[in-house]
Amino acid sequence: MRGLRVSYGGVPALAGVDLTVAHGQTVAVVGESGSGKTTLARAVLGLLPASARVLGGSVGFGGRNLLDLGERGMRAVRGRSISLVPQDPTAALNPVVPVGAQVAEVLRVHGLASGRDARRRAVELLEVAGLPDAGARARQYPHELSGGMRQRVLIAAALAGGPELIVADEPTSALDPTVQRQVLDHLTELTRSSGTALVLITHDLGIAAERAEHVVVMAGGSVVEEGPPARVLDAPDHPVTRQLVADAPSLHSTRLRPSAATDEVLLDVRGLTKVFTGSRFGARRRRTTAVEDVAFTVARGETLALVGESGAGKSTVARLLVRLEDATAGRVLFDGADLAALRGAELRRFRRRVQLVFQDPFTCLDPRYTAFDLIAEPLRAFGLDASRARVHELAEQVALPVDLLARRPGELSGGQCQRVAIARAVAPGPDLLVCDEPASSLDISVQAQVLRLLVDLQASLGLSIVFISHDLAVVRQVADRVAVLQGGRVVETGPTDQVFAAPRHPHTRALLSAVPHTPRREPA
Repeated sequence: MRGLRVSYGGVPALAGVDLTVAHGQTVAVVGESGSGKTTLARAVLGLLPASARVLGGSVGFGGRNLLDLGERGMRAVRGRSISLVPQDPTAALNPVVPVGAQVAEVLRVHGLASGRDARRRAVELLEVAGLPDAGARARQYPHELSGGMRQRVLIAAALAGGPELIVADEPTSALDPTVQRQVLDHLTELTRSSGTALVLITHDLGIAAERAEHVVVMAGGSVVEEGPPARVLDAPDHPVTRQLVADAPSLHSTRLRPSAATDEVLLDVRGLTKVFTGSRFGARRRRTTAVEDVAFTVARGETLALVGESGAGKSTVARLLVRLEDATAGRVLFDGADLAALRGAELRRFRRRVQLVFQDPFTCLDPRYTAFDLIAEPLRAFGLDASRARVHELAEQVALPVDLLARRPGELSGGQCQRVAIARAVAPGPDLLVCDEPASSLDISVQAQVLRLLVDLQASLGLSIVFISHDLAVVRQVADRVAVLQGGRVVETGPTDQVFAAPRHPHTRALLSAVPHTPRREPA
């Protein structure tokens, strides 16, 4: 890539970017949200949106300038010579086609396999990408898989054509540490054995430090620093790089704020079990036990982290806690009341006292509403003060500039959208927040801001938090206690410091050992 310049509506997104990737080399591209990382990835694949304009530069690959090929020429390149692992599997997968068929489609389109051979090869690729029980999963639809499982489907599709270059845009942000290591190990082995090159766009500096031969730091559409990981991350020169390293969480991080937990139990979960009944095979329906005999408590002012592999049941537990799903067995007691027995006005009062913060704010915010209306909506729904002054107060509480309230979600960054989602959640005055991966899709600096925001809100509002995450370094910063899930069961629980320092269960030890080493440095 030489001197690439791209703008959106006259606003520069890439300002003369140079990037060189050798055969078999892994190059990590890091930077804050809005620095131009995704625009760079789209430019390589010829997937820039219609609003983008290439103002100059070239993207050379195999002796050709990809910018001159046009859409027809790029179709022969995409998926075969260059493949993409996108960040958002929900947007990238067809919801009405089984995932195995979507992987097989890559093989058929490029004439690599057909019919039964394509289906067999698709299952093999899903196994390589780390999808458990790949034969059965291949027949399932995207909505029947967890977020991490869907991400592995995208990785399998990217590997299908045997490409010379893989552009991976945050390919492991939704994966737990053990699966993350498996996937990255496979990508690393692919580059070594076949000469496949990898451009790894990531906000995880630990991954960049461990996996890349060359690190490129972007800010404001430009490359501000690059070089070997040992130099760029361990001894950064540029202020942007120094701040990224300082904000990066690690297993050695300290808690962002002292615990505010009391001895009073707010949430008491006993023997929680959830069995899903899926598609019919023959005369019987497939039954999947997502959660089995889960038990834990959460005190007032306490943060309990639920951690575990993708598919361990974390998100199912979250939905059961807020009664978006009904339990097959067991009980959830909130402030002494059994959730299963709540009806009418009692259930509505419960909805006000327990709020959910989702992983992806873009999918839970109505794109037609302004940020002001999104924050005011729960206030109106519960008959509370929805005045301009109150909405402005909530925006200020989550450090969202008031002048952004007139914008819609599509006009906000990921971090700004997550602040809107958090403002909505705290607006009714809840006692408990259930946070399902609230910062995993955010870059390091924005992630650090959101985590500080959550612990500050907990201290000022007296909130209890159930914090669901696969990122153990983040958990170390926010949680008082940890419950580790495996296969839908709690295998270990205890104070965060104790579990991290002396894990008892082999699965906990495996999760901790798989966390990439993150360089630490104080901000300049």
